Amino acid sequence: MFSNSNHFVNNNCQFIEHDAAEGSGLKLLHDNSLPKAAYDSAARESALYSIPKTEHEGFVADFVAWTRRTTDPPVMRLNGPKSNLAQLCAEKVKEDLAATFCFSRSLGTDDASRFFTTLADQLATHNRPYAEILDAKIRRNRALVSKSLRVQFDELIVTPMGGLLAKGVDLGPRKVIIVEGIDECASVHARCEILCIILKSANALPFLWATFSRIDS
Repeated sequence: MFSNSNHFVNNNCQFIEHDAAEGSGLKLLHDNSLPKAAYDSAARESALYSIPKTEHEGFVADFVAWTRRTTDPPVMRLNGPKSNLAQLCAEKVKEDLAATFCFSRSLGTDDASRFFTTLADQLATHNRPYAEILDAKIRRNRALVSKSLRVQFDELIVTPMGGLLAKGVDLGPRKVIIVEGIDECASVHARCEILCIILKSANALPFLWATFSRIDS
């Protein structure tokens, strides 16, 4: 810091490294997330006006029942016409939501590189022990937020959650993660990779995953 300095006197100075401060890891994570992708964001609310509205009462009831059963597979995939179905499901189980992400070109939330950072950012708001682990990890390695999808998933979600489970932390009933409009992900390769990561890892995590892909009606 003071290389090549001459005749310099340091009396009772205190140096603070702000980047290493508690909470800076979570701030970096949030800065690399997409808050607009959450189902209840203000941007998302305005976008709903252009999405075809249907009731889907039967499916929504089945969806809620799936979230309650403990013996069903932890992943549900739905392909159908573009509609407000995912929004209806999210609103119905909002008390049990862990995270949501809506891929949307019009909202600018089609960047796959910010998918897992956004999920982790939302998860951290609901689970303080997880948030503390995550904050420390990112402070130690700030590059985690820009790693590959697989590394982000492992380091930001799997490893911290695994650490909590290993310590015997009770995470309660499985929470729901809803991923909407994955067909609007900007990268076809990333879209396939995200689905593969979810399908291969779902049983190891305390979550239920619901993915919604749109097709032309």
